[in-house]
Amino acid sequence: MRIRIQNDYKSFFTNSYKTIRLSDATPLTPELTDVAINNRCLANCSYCYTNALKSGTNFSNIVEKAEEIWGNLSLNDREFQIAIGGAGEPTLHPDFIPFIKKVRELEIIPNYTTNGMHLTDEILKATEQYCGGVALSWHPHISKTFQSAINQLSTINTKLNIHIIVGESEQSFIDLMTLYQQYKNIVDYFVILPYQSFGRGK
Repeated sequence: MRIRIQNDYKSFFTNSYKTIRLSDATPLTPELTDVAINNRCLANCSYCYTNALKSGTNFSNIVEKAEEIWGNLSLNDREFQIAIGGAGEPTLHPDFIPFIKKVRELEIIPNYTTNGMHLTDEILKATEQYCGGVALSWHPHISKTFQSAINQLSTINTKLNIHIIVGESEQSFIDLMTLYQQYKNIVDYFVILPYQSFGRGK
């Protein structure tokens, strides 16, 4: 358990990855930060809100940057958790495993969002060892990949969420209900993201 006390702000981050706040004050530093380690993705979703491309890049020196950014902060000033994704498919990065290992060594819990296309035995093992949770994105055009990925991720000891973008079509709402009925007993959270005209979204 981590305890954060900053002036009038007090919180506890439990071993089950829950934050308990004991005041209404605002923390001086964030408890959770979104982190991008690349802007590359091979899924080619027509509605990608970040416009991640096959020709995108994996950012350089991410392990060293983690040490530089968080290692120079006191433990009290470090985030409790980070969410990796938001600009590309993180598991495509060749330093993905060393990065999540380094983040965990810095006593920050890494979590990530994936389309499931690049899960390997090594990534699954590292996920179970270092991560608090994984969000698996639903994309109809790679539904077979999704099925394989959810089967793999449901066998390891980590929290599992499903992300689904709704609103592009009526079918997206049907997909949401189908996914909920099919996976409600193995998924911790279903995260509904609204379709927006950002990136490649029209």
